[in-house]
Amino acid sequence: MRVQISNGMFMAIIINMVYAKAIGITQGSLAREVGNDMWISTIFSTLQGIMMIVFVTYVIKRTPKMDIFEQSELLLGKIFSKIIALFFFIFFLFAFGGVSATFVYHLKDFFLPDAPLVLFIIAAFIMGVYGIFFGLEVIGRMALIGVFSIIALNVLIILGSLSEFRVEELEPIFESGFLSTLWASRHNDTDWLMATMMAAIILPHVGKQESWGKSGIVGIGLGGLFVVLWPILQTGVLTSEVSSIFRGLYADGKKCSYWLVSTSL
Repeated sequence: MRVQISNGMFMAIIINMVYAKAIGITQGSLAREVGNDMWISTIFSTLQGIMMIVFVTYVIKRTPKMDIFEQSELLLGKIFSKIIALFFFIFFLFAFGGVSATFVYHLKDFFLPDAPLVLFIIAAFIMGVYGIFFGLEVIGRMALIGVFSIIALNVLIILGSLSEFRVEELEPIFESGFLSTLWASRHNDTDWLMATMMAAIILPHVGKQESWGKSGIVGIGLGGLFVVLWPILQTGVLTSEVSSIFRGLYADGKKCSYWLVSTSL
């Protein structure tokens, strides 16, 4: 019997999977490419993520008791299924690198600057083993807690930024051009691709099949909303130039303190 998780847990897993990297390294890449239009690129990518999850839901619903690997084996045989599995493994291996970089830089730069790198690698490994050992249901429950933490963090960021926020810093819109802004959204598309590929694996474990599509759309929509607040507030408070420097250095994998930002003004 398959382990079942609720649709709420499914949405929470989507949000947690993309949030950390999307507000960090991803926004750094967007800032370097399109400057203060990075928040528009984030909206574009969220809409593209919704289209991805709708497509994945449609595919899995054809045989709702089978995940993407089982469907591949049914249609084209074991060899093709193994190729698909290898592709997923390679993709998530590289995706884990980007997420881990965000994890390491946040903790090492702001909380434990003197801690050795191996400590964070071991911590990430233990977290992964913990999730595998206890299974999808426990991961889903922890993801729900994570969503409440994300909401609390966003509320704190909003409260701390409102007094300094200047809406005129968001103008002009499409300063980098419509096509350039749309093309830059590819950086965030990789985050949504993580979520949709994950959905292709775990959807058969999600209850209420008739709500799969709605849950996926709401999960990506809320995740995009939580993420887009960051580039909007950063541009409105720090200005587009400073935000580009701040996030651009972060995306390069360098330590980026407020001292670096202030000395560049």
